[in-house]
Amino acid sequence: ANGDTFTLDSYAHVPTGDPSGFGGVFYEVHLVGTIVMPAVTSSVGTVSPGATATGQKLSTPLMTKAQLTSAGVPSDPGIAAGTMCSGGCFDFKDTGVTAGATARIVLTLNAGIPKNAVFRKYNTTKHWSTFDTSKGDSVASAPLVGGLCPAPGATAYTSGLTTGNYCVELGIKDGGPNDMSLATGVIAELSGVSVVKS
Repeated sequence: ANGDTFTLDSYAHVPTGDPSGFGGVFYEVHLVGTIVMPAVTSSVGTVSPGATATGQKLSTPLMTKAQLTSAGVPSDPGIAAGTMCSGGCFDFKDTGVTAGATARIVLTLNAGIPKNAVFRKYNTTKHWSTFDTSKGDSVASAPLVGGLCPAPGATAYTSGLTTGNYCVELGIKDGGPNDMSLATGVIAELSGVSVVKS
């Protein structure tokens, strides 16, 4: 799963008669690492960190609440205290999208979706609001499969935010109500999973 560490040791030999001239030579490979899944993937275009993440010198669209605060983004008053960006905040842009097309964008959360979750976005008026599904955009979720989120557009995604799932798929139309980019062919958003006030 994302963040897991691993050690891989491999012992082998070059096959006898190999054209390299090293046939029969034994060798060893020792790898130590951490699994890092892309925070955001898209069915179209190329995903990169958005302006806020870039301003914080981040190389990934995944941000913490503290990083947002440091960037001057205010807390979301519409959600329960302490639940803003459960599983991470995501600031991304998707470039190379066909004008007016809908991209399926998958966010890999670093925690399961909490109960009573909503998907919130920071809009161009510098206020938080709920992701707008009234004009064809969508929010869906899925569980991890083998430690990974299913690909954008996979049938594993079901409508809404299911408690415990780690994968969120957004359907965002270029130029639609949830696209914070004014440029044609670029979809941008700063958003995350939060919990509604009771």
